[in-house]
Amino acid sequence: MLNLKSLGIKGKLIALVSVAVAGFVGFGLVAYDTFGKIGIGGPYYAEIVEGKDILSDVTPPPLYITEPYLVMLRMAGEPDQTALLALVEQYQGLQKAYRERYDHWKGQLADAPDLLAAFEEASAPAFEFFGVMDSAYVPALLRDDREPAYDMARGVLTNSFESQKAGAEALTQAVAAHEAEVTAAADRARSSRTLFLMLGGLLAVGVILSAGFAIGRGILLPLGRTAEVLESVAGGDLTARLTIDSEDEVGRMGSALNRTVEGIQTALDARHVDLADVRRPRARRGRALPQPRP
Repeated sequence: MLNLKSLGIKGKLIALVSVAVAGFVGFGLVAYDTFGKIGIGGPYYAEIVEGKDILSDVTPPPLYITEPYLVMLRMAGEPDQTALLALVEQYQGLQKAYRERYDHWKGQLADAPDLLAAFEEASAPAFEFFGVMDSAYVPALLRDDREPAYDMARGVLTNSFESQKAGAEALTQAVAAHEAEVTAAADRARSSRTLFLMLGGLLAVGVILSAGFAIGRGILLPLGRTAEVLESVAGGDLTARLTIDSEDEVGRMGSALNRTVEGIQTALDARHVDLADVRRPRARRGRALPQPRP
């Protein structure tokens, strides 16, 4: 494990900047991996699309009148009045579901005029189908008037069903084309955003390194000059002074050092002092002190 006590100030500053850069780079890699997994075309997106595809294959679509058409055919062959009423009720529920989904998607597609036009074109035969069912077909069966009902089933109702089927297929193709355009736009946006984030990350790393270098230089240079002055004073040169160009802790330390050296110089009243000579006279004076009488 790294022993911070064994590092100098420069080493500690380098370690601090390195940890910051490593953390930022690590965050960028995790973010990039996350975008790849949850973005369009990623594994999670593929699972979501797969689930929707399965549901669309096994669930009858409410905007496709296949179920109402099959219920209509069952009505034509149902002789029991009670069972016929149950089929009528089932048909009415299917029609209600169709109209609810129609109103929903008509509002959703308001900003997509091409899709809305294809949607309206596919819906027109369905409403024609429902109109004939409500006004003529069901009343005829409830009156037990089978022949006109059979004619409607073989004629106008089947034609409406086939027209709605063709319109639904055209709408499906239009939606697929629209989805392809949206997917391509999303891929372009993801690529551009990823590039933007990478460039921004590199810029941020550069800013961190530059700031770390500038801050470290602002700390290390004054400390180095302070050490030089202290070494000069230790060698007996009391003329050494620091040039103070900041008001931070380093600048205050330099000012205090200058005042201390000036105080020593004033006290000794000398331009240059040999500290060894200063110590020797003091030692001799200490030995020459008279001994106390017994």
